[in-house]
Amino acid sequence: MHKVYNLALQARTEGWSQRRERVGYSATSALSTAWKKTEDLAFLNEVSSVPLQQCLRHLHGAFVAFWEKRARYPRFKSKRKSRASAEFTASAFRWRNGELTLAKMSVPLDVVWPARNGPWPARRRARRTGTRPGVRSPASTPGSPTGAVTPCIS
Repeated sequence: MHKVYNLALQARTEGWSQRRERVGYSATSALSTAWKKTEDLAFLNEVSSVPLQQCLRHLHGAFVAFWEKRARYPRFKSKRKSRASAEFTASAFRWRNGELTLAKMSVPLDVVWPARNGPWPARRRARRTGTRPGVRSPASTPGSPTGAVTPCIS
């Protein structure tokens, strides 16, 4: 997700610095469609468009806060410092028979729900109304949070 965020931030920054043009959410959304058609970014087609659109919404919100002088200019996201997370709206996942399936996935995820007083630190628990389950990666062992990523599902 940081790739799309950074590309959109670059497009908005260049639009303002070179043409004094505010590039809004709809323009960056159209750009993301064009990016998917390029050879270098064709892998974006394999990902559901919902988290990609959500990161564009977050960037738009960051610019709104900037223009209203409530925040600093948005920064580029680092691959190493970014959390391994994605945000999915209700239309991007299905919860059926106790199984969680994300958009563009045919097999349900192996979800590891954090226990109330379980082994995961408190900062990994839900901070908002969304839930943050761990998803077991092939490298992790059952009952161990090692190798888990935490998508935010709201």
